[in-house]
Amino acid sequence: MDGTGLRVHIIKKKDTVKKQGPKSKKVFDILVSTPNRLIYLLNQDPPALDLSTVEWLVVDESDKLFED
Repeated sequence: MDGTGLRVHIIKKKDTVKKQGPKSKKVFDILVSTPNRLIYLLNQDPPALDLSTVEWLVVDESDKLFED
């Protein structure tokens, strides 16, 4: 985010289609993803995503997991 010094990344559908997450060497303060995209990238061999440097994880649309 410009002016705040925060490094934010949003995992988009194209990241999961290509079986790639954000570049593993990048460090993010805030990572935004839907639950299914996050799980998909973490289950790759090797994982396409490293959460060890993420300070805040925002799980978007997680309320849909509880809908009938």
